[in-house]
Amino acid sequence: MSDPLKVEALIHIASRLISVLEREVSFLREMKSSEVAGLQPEKMQLVVAYEDHVRALASTPDILENVSPALHDEFATVAERFDAAMTVPFPELAYLGPISHVSECRSS
Repeated sequence: MSDPLKVEALIHIASRLISVLEREVSFLREMKSSEVAGLQPEKMQLVVAYEDHVRALASTPDILENVSPALHDEFATVAERFDAAMTVPFPELAYLGPISHVSECRSS
């Protein structure tokens, strides 16, 4: 697979994963837990594919130097969107602390 195709594949996978994460957050906000559960198989498949592609890119970091500026920009945009999708989706609940705090409270 050529370098541009590798980057395009990662962009496609990351975009699909972002979409799933955004739908998941929307379902959580709407308290539709059964809908969230239905996303898990697709999300896990995309996570595995994403990890595989990121590892491949990390093993040959010069790949991004071998693509067009437009593709490089698209990759950067998707990376920013992915980072945003991975932030705390409910900032109003951040005061609760990390989830590990919950298990510490339960064991007390």
